[in-house]
Amino acid sequence: MSPDVTPALRRSRRLWRRIRSVASLLPPMGFQRLRHLLWHGSPLPVSNPRTLTHHLFLKMARDRDPLLTVTSDKLALRDFVERRAGPGHLPDLYGVLDAPDELRRLELPARYVVKATHGSGMTAVVTSDDDATRSAIVERARGWLAYPYWRKNGEWGYRGIRPRLVIEELLEGEEGNIPPDWKWLCFGGTAALVQVDFDRFTRHTRNFYHPDGSPAALRMYYPPGPDIPLPSSFGRMRMLAECLAQEFDFVRVDLYALKNDRIVVGELTHYPTGGNKAFDPPEWDFRLGALWPRRR
Repeated sequence: MSPDVTPALRRSRRLWRRIRSVASLLPPMGFQRLRHLLWHGSPLPVSNPRTLTHHLFLKMARDRDPLLTVTSDKLALRDFVERRAGPGHLPDLYGVLDAPDELRRLELPARYVVKATHGSGMTAVVTSDDDATRSAIVERARGWLAYPYWRKNGEWGYRGIRPRLVIEELLEGEEGNIPPDWKWLCFGGTAALVQVDFDRFTRHTRNFYHPDGSPAALRMYYPPGPDIPLPSSFGRMRMLAECLAQEFDFVRVDLYALKNDRIVVGELTHYPTGGNKAFDPPEWDFRLGALWPRRR
C-alpha cells in the first residue's frame, strides 16, 4: 500500500544493502545522506528539512540526547515510565537474562514474550510453553544479542544499550488474542496522529486516526485493518502518550488498551521504521514534517 517504487529506486536500494556495512564507517551525517539518497532517491536537505522523513534522518545523524538511549532500552524504559507516569502502566516482568541459555531454567507461565533490549523486531511470542519452544527461542536469541542493531540504519539511540533479554507478560485482548497496538506520534509533547496495528505477528494490517479519534486518510506499507470502536480509554491513552513525550521533539509512544481500562506502555520509538517507509499519499510526510519543533 506504499507509493510505487520505480525500478531505478529498487536497484538503488539493492546497492545500499550491499554497501551498508562499508558505509557504516562514514561519519553519521555522511552515512545518513548516502542512505537517504540511495533509499529514497533524493538528496537529504540538511539545512531545510521539510518532511517527517527528512527530520528522522537528521535526528539519527545529530541528536545525542542520552535520554534517547534510556527510552530505547526495553529494560531502562520501565523505570522512565514509572517515574514519569506512575505505577500501573507496564507489563509484568518475569525475568532479565544476560545469556539466552538462562531461559531454559527460568520458571515461567505458559504464555509470555521474550524481547531483546537493544533493538526493534527481536521478539518471540509464546502462547504455549514447552522445551522445544524454549530451545528455538534460545537459538534465535543468540543471534539477537550478537547483532549490533543500531548499525542497520544508524539509529544512535540504540548504540549504547547493553544487549539482554527481558521476559514479560503476554498482553491479551478481550478474547485472549494479541491486542491492537496504538502508536501515538507526538511532536513537542503533543499528539498529532495515531497509528493502529492489528495482528502484527500474523496478517498485519494498519489504520490511522486523528487524535480526536476520527479516521485519517493515510496508509503506510500494510493494508487497512478492521473498523473498530475506539476503546473507552482512548482519551486517557492520549494523556499518557503526551505525558511520556514531553521531553522529546518527536517520539512515537506505543500503547495497548486492555480490558478493565488498563493501559500498558509497549515502547517509545524515536525513529519509526528507520525513516524507510513511505507515506501514501506522500503529502502526509510534509504535513507531519511541518509539525517538527524548530531547533533552539
